[in-house]
Amino acid sequence: MKFINKITDFVENLEKRQFLQLVGGIFLALLLVCGLIIYFYYSKTNSLLRDIKNVNSKRTEARELLTRNLAVNQQREKVDEILKKDKNFKIGNYFNTLAEQQRLSTYVKDKQITTSDIEQGYTEIKLSVSIKNINMKQLVDLLEKIENNERVFTKKLDITKSEKLPVIDVDIVIATLEAKPE
Repeated sequence: MKFINKITDFVENLEKRQFLQLVGGIFLALLLVCGLIIYFYYSKTNSLLRDIKNVNSKRTEARELLTRNLAVNQQREKVDEILKKDKNFKIGNYFNTLAEQQRLSTYVKDKQITTSDIEQGYTEIKLSVSIKNINMKQLVDLLEKIENNERVFTKKLDITKSEKLPVIDVDIVIATLEAKPE
């Protein structure tokens, strides 16, 4: 109570001008404190909003990665299932049979088989073939047969105009996968 009495005595002894200066100073100090509180509040709010946006973008990215990982795992399971169906599959024999069925054996000029190890325990076997002087229908039929076999896929296809019209020359690379021996 003494403290309050001292303050009231001090204020009563002030002249009007000093009193107004004191009240103005207190008002400015309160205004400054309120301004600082508001500034720090909005600064922290903006910082937290930025953090929330970063977390949300990371969450979205993680969700996309998990979705892609699930799709890759499903594709890997499908590939493993296809590979287990026919363990003795030979891409060279497959293409020879296909060329005979499509009556293209006489047009096949160069064949070359290469293998390369790829990740996840598979070996990729590629067959490069040059086919000369065939027409577009023969090529389309060949590509359709290759596409319909889930064990084989087309890696590269180069079509060039043949010196003899109206035929084309084709360089095609088809491939298959084999599981690496464990």
